[in-house]
Amino acid sequence: MFVLNENSNGENMRFCVLLFIALLSNGLEASCSDLDAGAMLRTGKHAIAVEKMLAYDKALLNAIPRLSPAEEEWLEIENGASLNRRLAAYRTNEYARKASVDTLERRVSAQSKLLNNYQSSAPNINNQIYNWAELLSEYMLQDYPSYVGKLHDGNILNLGISERSYIATSDIVGMHCSDISSAIIGGVLLPKLIEAGIY
Repeated sequence: MFVLNENSNGENMRFCVLLFIALLSNGLEASCSDLDAGAMLRTGKHAIAVEKMLAYDKALLNAIPRLSPAEEEWLEIENGASLNRRLAAYRTNEYARKASVDTLERRVSAQSKLLNNYQSSAPNINNQIYNWAELLSEYMLQDYPSYVGKLHDGNILNLGISERSYIATSDIVGMHCSDISSAIIGGVLLPKLIEAGIY
C-alpha cells in the first residue's frame, strides 16, 4: 500500500487513476451506453447527450416487465396497510419494478421535451432550464439505484453488469446517476442560467 501526499510523484497518481478506471470499467462493461453522456454534457454537446440518455432510458423502460393488475392491486393494498406491511412491500421486486418504471417514465418525458426543444427552429432557453431541472430531480432520486440494482440482481433486468451483488450493482448505478447529476448542474444548468441572465 502507498499513500499519496504532496511529495508523491506523478506515477503514483497515474496508477491510482488507471486502477480506478480499470475497476469501474470492469464493473460496468458496456452496460451504460449513455456513460459518456456526462462528458458530453460537460463539453456542451447537450442535444447529443440527451439523445443518448433518452435511448438508454427507453431501452431500460422497455426491458422492465410491467405489473399485472393483480400485482398493482396488491401493492395498493399494502401501501394502505400498517407500517410494517408497507415497508415489507417496498422491499419486493414488484415495488422495485413499479418505482423504476415510474422514474424512467418521468425521465423519458423530460428528455423528450428537451430533445424537442433542441431540435426546434427557435429553442427556448427558459424551457430548457426548466426541463433540465426536472430531469436533474429524477437523476438525484436516492432510491432509484437500489430498485434498479434489485431488478438486475434478481435477473428481472439485464444492465450488462457482470457483478451480481446487490450492493455493487446499486453502487454502480448510483455513481452513474451522480455523474449525470453533477454534469447537468455544472455543464448545463449553470451555463444556461448565466446565459439567461438569471445567475
